[in-house]
Amino acid sequence: MGFVFNGLGVRAVCFEGLVSVERERRWRCRKGVVVSGSGKRESGERRGRSRSKGSDGEKRDLNVVLCHVTADYDTLAAAVGLAKIRGGNTVVVLSGGSNPSVEKFLNLFQPMFPVRSPKGVNPEHIKWIGVVDCSRKDRLGKCAQWVELAESVEVYDHHGAAAECDLVNEKGGITLFEEEVGAATTMIVERLRDGNVHITQSEATLMALGIHSDTGSLLFDCTGPRDVRALAWLLECGANLKAVVEYKSSDLSGEHLQCLNAGLRALKKEKLKEVVFGHCTIETEEFIKGLSRVAQSIIELTEIDVLMFTVVNDLKQKKKEPSEPIRKQISAIGRSRPLVKNVDLGEVLSRWGGGGHGRAAALTIRTERDPMEIVEDVLDAVRDELMDQP
Repeated sequence: MGFVFNGLGVRAVCFEGLVSVERERRWRCRKGVVVSGSGKRESGERRGRSRSKGSDGEKRDLNVVLCHVTADYDTLAAAVGLAKIRGGNTVVVLSGGSNPSVEKFLNLFQPMFPVRSPKGVNPEHIKWIGVVDCSRKDRLGKCAQWVELAESVEVYDHHGAAAECDLVNEKGGITLFEEEVGAATTMIVERLRDGNVHITQSEATLMALGIHSDTGSLLFDCTGPRDVRALAWLLECGANLKAVVEYKSSDLSGEHLQCLNAGLRALKKEKLKEVVFGHCTIETEEFIKGLSRVAQSIIELTEIDVLMFTVVNDLKQKKKEPSEPIRKQISAIGRSRPLVKNVDLGEVLSRWGGGGHGRAAALTIRTERDPMEIVEDVLDAVRDELMDQP
């Protein structure tokens, strides 16, 4: 273990191999001008790249890869990899924050990767957009509007029919790459490998982290040979497994422990065709990030086979009128064990705009209705799915 300075005067813990000692050329795009790590400006003509103009006459030369809202390691790693493939003037944008683990990681290492917030991008400069680990508008937040502005769009997703693409682009159309692998990062790693694209040790480590997190370190049912081969190639590229273990494993915060205890107290169990279905609904004052870790802890600590963990919180409203109803947010997270067959939680939750995998899915709804009515509708859908098992 050593220490590095992140360029902002802050000393950050760096695990051996995560931060490469080699000098990498970093590009940051600001208002259509590329600034290299040395601070020198270079014009598009000097780089030899053709430029097109936006509707307002401004030049379009910016390539953007979008992560889904509440970014996890898989979407971040896949985005960084796709930006590497695209090259040149390409940046990664977090469409709407990140989960606590990724937030902690980026607080330390964001300067190493071409990551920026939506506020740092002028949509009028966007020429090409890549979308990774999702294919729906609601998973991109306000950045979904950018997809319509770009000249061409590529979407890379691994969630199958449970996440039918509803993105629209009438200029150059959308090219959808939808493949059955355990992690979106695997799709990108294969393209890096097959294209003989050189990646740094730090990039390899981040991508290994993406595959490990979305496949449960290759133990989830969604894992396939392609994920294993992709991870093996990343190890050949110098991925540091010590760093992967450190940043994949994250202890529950005090808020998470409170939710865990409340969830366990509220847990109800039903036996449906030899499957134990557990569900619990709790209320919090504000939205809490990282609830998926709480759901995973509940199913690991109990003898249930399928779990629906739901958290309801009030939404903050500006200048609320006395007669105006209180809006609620419903965050529902589904998990199931490998022994449960023919149950696709991702497909079930997609009926309300959610999605995910067969054994791990999530749903977020903002509503003025009684949230318990919606929660009960979701639970009934899961019950029907379980009862339809052969």
